Amino acid sequence: MVWPPAVETTYPNFSYYHASKWGIEGFCETVAREIAPFGIGLTIVEPGATPTGFGSALDTAPVIPEYENTPAGEVRRAVAEGTLNLPSDPRKIAEAIISLVDSGAAPFQMLGTRWTGGDDGSIYRSVADTCAQRDFSLFPILMAHHPHAWETAAACGIPLVIAGHTHGGQIMLTQNIGGGPIRFRYWTGLHTNPKLNSQLLISNGVGNWFPLRVNAPAEILQVVMHVGERKQRVESRK
Repeated sequence: MVWPPAVETTYPNFSYYHASKWGIEGFCETVAREIAPFGIGLTIVEPGATPTGFGSALDTAPVIPEYENTPAGEVRRAVAEGTLNLPSDPRKIAEAIISLVDSGAAPFQMLGTRWTGGDDGSIYRSVADTCAQRDFSLFPILMAHHPHAWETAAACGIPLVIAGHTHGGQIMLTQNIGGGPIRFRYWTGLHTNPKLNSQLLISNGVGNWFPLRVNAPAEILQVVMHVGERKQRVESRK
């Protein structure tokens, strides 16, 4: 299934459009689970805003004057005038889709550890128990609340661990001085262990254990997996 970024972001004046696209994504994710037992895969492709002449072919409702000087009015005029930013290249999108079809399936196994507190021993035992459930025919991703789970997970052959808990250190004087390095071995961002071929991605999250953040802004991460011939690379977007 292919559609633009209407499920990644929203534009004023396109509420019905976004509602339909979000509904289609939910439909596709559900169908993917329904057909998986038959060996059939379903891929959602969201290439971004693309110059296709979409705006010039729209049938629009009468303009409501009250919206003229609002973001909804600005977007409507940009679409009508053809000045809306459409950065994606249709040729590159087509090439990427063809490459995706030729690359075959890239199945994942999502694993998760239970909350064990901050005790390293409990964390390690929990990770070891979870790793015992690994399906070696799939690419495993471990969702671990505490980032100290990474060491055991990497030793078990887990290539990607996604964690939170640290809130980015929450109170940091600089990027490397503050609450993060005092309390945690890893506290924010993407970490790589080339010897074990494993990566750890830590989100600052949006919650607080103290009603203040200093040099550790709240964040929500989008993770994009790139499938290559020899490896899978992780890219995070804030």
